[in-house]
Amino acid sequence: MTQSGGANSLSSDLLVGWYAGSTGTVWVTGGQLNVPNGSIVVGSPGFGQMMVSNGTVTAGSLTVNNSHDGSTINTNLFTLSGGVV
Repeated sequence: MTQSGGANSLSSDLLVGWYAGSTGTVWVTGGQLNVPNGSIVVGSPGFGQMMVSNGTVTAGSLTVNNSHDGSTINTNLFTLSGGVV
């Protein structure tokens, strides 16, 4: 998912790389991504990446998991390079 301008609001959790064997990526390069009544969870048990650059992200909570998917250990990533979380 890429957020590059404008505003998006979610009414529930944002789960990035949530399912075993899955890969999820979220880029916020501008605008606003709001999860006011939920959580952002990056990884668990899949692989998740979230990058924020020059945007604004709000959420009830943010969790970055390092998870075990079968025989693979997933190192999930959250990067903030400018912008606000």
